[in-house]
Amino acid sequence: MSSSPSQLLSAVRAANETLVPSLLEQHALLLNVCDSHGVSPLIAAAGLSNPELSQKFTALLLQAGADDSLCDNSGRTAWHWAAIAGHASTVATLASFRARKAVQPQVLLAQDPDCSLENLTGPALQCVKAACEQIDKSMRTAFHWACIFGREACLKLLKFFSHPFVPSDVLAGVGHATLDDGRPCEERQGRKIVFSAVPNLRTLVLHHPDCKRHGDVTHQESPRRLDDIQRELKRTLHENEEFCVTTDFGKANYRHLTLVHSEDYIRTVGALNGLIKNVQDEEAAVSVPFTPYIQKKCERCVPDNQKPR
Repeated sequence: MSSSPSQLLSAVRAANETLVPSLLEQHALLLNVCDSHGVSPLIAAAGLSNPELSQKFTALLLQAGADDSLCDNSGRTAWHWAAIAGHASTVATLASFRARKAVQPQVLLAQDPDCSLENLTGPALQCVKAACEQIDKSMRTAFHWACIFGREACLKLLKFFSHPFVPSDVLAGVGHATLDDGRPCEERQGRKIVFSAVPNLRTLVLHHPDCKRHGDVTHQESPRRLDDIQRELKRTLHENEEFCVTTDFGKANYRHLTLVHSEDYIRTVGALNGLIKNVQDEEAAVSVPFTPYIQKKCERCVPDNQKPR
């Protein structure tokens, strides 16, 4: 009895360990034929509920010539579905195959548990990154879906190949996805997993100790604002897990300053700094905030170069 490519897809979905290898021999040239939903055998394998069979079928399909860049009608590839299912071993298999093929196109995947994906460089790394950063119709990558579902093992692997930026709507979605058994992913635990696996997603709050020396509580630069900001962060986020505060950082260079101030203002501050140093005893020198008010009181300050409001 003859078989069809749809039988291969059905066998993968049914996790039939006997039939899949047999059908692969008959349909090696039809591996990338998709159903009406755009699902290929490889996409189906990546999303299987059983992680061991998902990895096993993914390796078999890739060896036979399956295309991991194909996407279904939602724009998701096998990478997306492996991340959603939380199958880190399947993600590793996809990455290993891509890396090896980029270096030696004629050599298909050979299972190698000692392969260090974190140390990939050059063409191999770029090839894996291209697959990881492919977006679906919701503008999300495999990394983003791993965040939403709190798939810690996948996050720890995908972070080596994915752009670190995570849109706010993705972080907002963490903890609101439904797990395989129908239970909702608990938000607090989900966010903890995401920020623990990828620490660079945390918000870094920097402030200079001198900011605490602005004494007037009614002023817009009152130290109270720092306390209020940190209090609000602690209310809405979880300190050390989602954000951290520090005063330990180096001086900003000229390029950093131009990101927040005009060049005219920077020159004015430099001139004022020189004036103050000339009239103050160096041993008794104190920090002076160059606010618009201070600038107006300085006879040599050019009004046009005052700090913009």
